[in-house]
Amino acid sequence: MRRYTTARWKCVLQTDISRRRLSARAPVFLAAALLLSFLPRAAHAQSQVFPKWVARYDAAHSFDAPAAMAADGRGGTYVTGTACTGATASDPTVCADNEALTIKYDSQGQIVWKAWLSSRGHSATGQQIAVDAAGNAYVLFLMWQVRDQFNSLSSPEVATAKYSASGARQWINFIPSSSSVLYSPGQLAVSPDGGVYITLTSGAPNSVSYDAITIKYGTNGNFLWSRTAAPVPNDTNIPVALQLDAAGNVYALVFSEFNSQIHESIIFRYDASGNLLHYFGGDKLGTIAAFRVDPQGDSYVAGGGSPHAPHGAEANVVAKFNPDGSVGWLHDFGLTSDNPQSSPFVDLAVDRAGNVFVAQTLPGATPTNGGRDISVMKFDSTGQVQWTTRYNGHADDSGFDKAVAVAVNSAGEAYVTGSSSGAAGGPYYEFATVKYDTKGNQLWVQRYAGPGPQGSSPPVALVLSGPDVLVTGSSDGGSTQLDWATIDYVQDAAQLSPTSLNFGDQPIGSQSAAQSITLTNTAEVPLTIFSIDVTGDFNLINNCPSVLAQGATCSLGVTFSPSDLGPRSGTLTVRDDWAGSKTNPQTAQLTGAGTQ
Repeated sequence: MRRYTTARWKCVLQTDISRRRLSARAPVFLAAALLLSFLPRAAHAQSQVFPKWVARYDAAHSFDAPAAMAADGRGGTYVTGTACTGATASDPTVCADNEALTIKYDSQGQIVWKAWLSSRGHSATGQQIAVDAAGNAYVLFLMWQVRDQFNSLSSPEVATAKYSASGARQWINFIPSSSSVLYSPGQLAVSPDGGVYITLTSGAPNSVSYDAITIKYGTNGNFLWSRTAAPVPNDTNIPVALQLDAAGNVYALVFSEFNSQIHESIIFRYDASGNLLHYFGGDKLGTIAAFRVDPQGDSYVAGGGSPHAPHGAEANVVAKFNPDGSVGWLHDFGLTSDNPQSSPFVDLAVDRAGNVFVAQTLPGATPTNGGRDISVMKFDSTGQVQWTTRYNGHADDSGFDKAVAVAVNSAGEAYVTGSSSGAAGGPYYEFATVKYDTKGNQLWVQRYAGPGPQGSSPPVALVLSGPDVLVTGSSDGGSTQLDWATIDYVQDAAQLSPTSLNFGDQPIGSQSAAQSITLTNTAEVPLTIFSIDVTGDFNLINNCPSVLAQGATCSLGVTFSPSDLGPRSGTLTVRDDWAGSKTNPQTAQLTGAGTQ
């Protein structure tokens, strides 16, 4: 029978098992293991995008690391993680006091409020965060209560807290470990009615048996119910994902392991009262890397399938399960030749049409250069692959790039973020965030390295909020060591097509026939149009409303009346309420020639 020491337990519970890293993505804190992470092919032309704001946070010139992020859809951005508030006297590179920190930023990147949470062991971190419709923030924490004479951590504690929109703590619940049982936090989810769900792992010290537990609190923090995942085929059970559907049903994905050759993942579905409705997937799923549930209750997974001999190798699978647990579709890619023990998948997203977007890290398209590519693969609603993208920070595909997270907007356009090798080479990396259109064409790339010489760690979260794209992670601040770095990329919601008109020859004093330009609102919210102007010998026929609905289009007519002989030119300019429109408005170039 297998036995795990307390150190082994800490390793299992405290570290985010990379092969099971879920899209909810709140890596467990390991200050000593903060890795410095990972410049681009030129982006294809599209509406402008640039950082609206970059917020950096440094507590005490030491090692600070965000872990998770959420947005309220009204300009508020919420980030939680850990911050070092003081280094040891003997070694400034060793942190003596890590505290959990949660920050709310406003629409301009200014701090609205900060909330700290410390522990007796001087080690705590926020791991998961969610926001409800009223702007209340919910955070799941890992805290360590004891340090022994060797400065080692022991006695973990799970904490769940609710903060109001103004940052006042409403309630906090603790689940402390004891000499007979150890607890470790898993995932967090919040329902529209204010129900708060968490998962955690429990087990006795030096035991081989771990239980996966789902807990529900009421809106006031009152305990409502607890459920242990059962039946499970193996002793070691770890909750790795938690999702809700629109009906309030709860989906807990549990990794159940006997050994590296015998393991599986099972989806447990409960109703809002904690009744087990059914469980499924165990005969088809191995190590799952990403999990999502859509509002209708369909479950989507990406990762490894049931282990294959020899040595427990898993095929790469992406699958959909219907609400009753039956298989909607399953795409089996077989064993990867790159690493048969590990899936390339890291995250997935689902759009309103049921299309699935999977983020993955692939061997470079030019294998001899030894690079890695950030990639997105799109499946349609029947599980058929539509396209696969590749991005590498080096033109020769030699960069060692790594995908982290993917998101999709209401128009079906995909965003992926990850780490990417810097232009100068070496061991230092940058954030790389890429947008693709519905056909997989690259629209833009944005990169961020930070002010320090050692680049950035991999980003930990990607969130869409209206027309804004939010990314957060750790970044070298130079003299401040590693800082929190949160970036708001803003896109122009207005898009003109075509972006140029040529009227050819036109007699002086006459007016040409009208040509049309289509204005489209590509944002997730209505677009307010402040002005549409033309310059030169051109006239505007404006058929656009002052407010253009999400995804709507309108037509702009332009005519040409040359005032002089020879080439004539002008510009059509649209200014709107997009944050960058004042300095980067959408334009279309107008040309023609005056004749006798």
